[in-house]
Amino acid sequence: MDQRLHEIGEKVLAGGAVTPDEALHLIGLNGPDVHHLLAYANAIREKFTGDRVELCSIINARSGGCSEDCAFCAQSAHYGGTGAPVYP
Repeated sequence: MDQRLHEIGEKVLAGGAVTPDEALHLIGLNGPDVHHLLAYANAIREKFTGDRVELCSIINARSGGCSEDCAFCAQSAHYGGTGAPVYP
């Protein structure tokens, strides 16, 4: 295993942050070291977020009738001319 990868991974597991130089090193990894990088990523995810998944969804409760101006939602006033059916 790449020694620097090991050092960076252990530092992050201990609560440290990746520096820009370290990030460039990680991007350059190849071959079996990529699998070690993925293993560290999974260990870091498990340590800091556990084994849970949080989901967020938008339910089409009123098509085209929303007065909010949310640029991420196709039903908002932001997208006034979509041609989608409008219902309450």
